[in-house]
Amino acid sequence: MLTDGDFVSGGLHRLSHVRPGKLFTANALLFATKAGVIMVDKLDETQNDVVALQP
Repeated sequence: MLTDGDFVSGGLHRLSHVRPGKLFTANALLFATKAGVIMVDKLDETQNDVVALQP
């Protein structure tokens, strides 16, 4: 779950879940604004969760 405390700057308007099983690639031009910057600890946690999904 992402909370305001998980961001170095910016944030989201509500509590949100990181869904490692639903990741996709997207062209940077598709994004209109930058919501924020996630703290390194939360990013590492999310990356570890993605790796754990690998067979």
